[in-house]
Amino acid sequence: MAGSTKLATAIFFATLTNIIAYLPFLMLTGNTGEFLRSLPIVMTAALLCALVVAMTFVPLLGYYIQRPAKRKS
Repeated sequence: MAGSTKLATAIFFATLTNIIAYLPFLMLTGNTGEFLRSLPIVMTAALLCALVVAMTFVPLLGYYIQRPAKRKS
């Protein structure tokens, strides 16, 4: 769990940078703009979903997989 909290800021800003990099596609006009309009929307949704999974589900899964087994007395 400590690893994900130490990297949370870096992962967040990397995700934000990638989202911002695709936003100019929304300003394209004509047939090219119409064709590429869904790309930044899909990329933003996918990156935000990946961020949520990386910050919640993966550390939780690691916690349950890597904890020591209970000893039988």
